[in-house]
Amino acid sequence: MNAPTLSVLLASLALALAPSEARAGGGVSISYRGGGLSVQASLGRSVRSYGGYRASRPARRVWVPGHHELVQRRHWIPGPTRQVWVPAPRQVVYDACGRPRTVLVSGGHWETVTDPGHFEVRHVQVWRRGAWRFG
Repeated sequence: MNAPTLSVLLASLALALAPSEARAGGGVSISYRGGGLSVQASLGRSVRSYGGYRASRPARRVWVPGHHELVQRRHWIPGPTRQVWVPAPRQVVYDACGRPRTVLVSGGHWETVTDPGHFEVRHVQVWRRGAWRFG
């Protein structure tokens, strides 16, 4: 809410609070000094003050020059890969006479196995360019 709107609001409030017989002889004074708003209602001999409102000041802008900054970044480290020998599978089969015999089902082979990766925290120096900040 800006100061003129607030001053009109406070002046009407001061007149509404004043007794009706004192309205004719009284008056309302509104002053605005250094961001503070003060309203006074004079009712005959007595003076009532409705001050104390302090307008909020706009935030000051401050120039922060460009600089290097050390930040932490999470970096993904993939797991290592390795070759693993898978032996040939064998199976027991029975011949026509019921005797067990072990046979080779297929040949052995190499498989590539990848172990799980993990995150690692690294400290990285980055450039922060200059900018206006509110402070």
